[in-house]
Amino acid sequence: MLLILNEGLEKKYEKVKSYQSPKAFAKENIRYNGKRYDQSSEFLEMYYGNNNIKKLINNIKKYKIYKQHNKDELYLADILK
Repeated sequence: MLLILNEGLEKKYEKVKSYQSPKAFAKENIRYNGKRYDQSSEFLEMYYGNNNIKKLINNIKKYKIYKQHNKDELYLADILK
């Protein structure tokens, strides 16, 4: 879901989320350096890399705003404070 948010595809995903998982959506719609998203550590390291740590942190914070959990659940962004 973080990649979907980073790519600005959340509105497109909203249209299909009732029948498609974020992982399946990302596999169909996200490419980086010509490589299709494949959920591997290699892809994520290439996508976020050492130079894009701030991008990853921003995506984590953006997810907290995007997704509403139960009040007793914490977000990864809560750990980053």
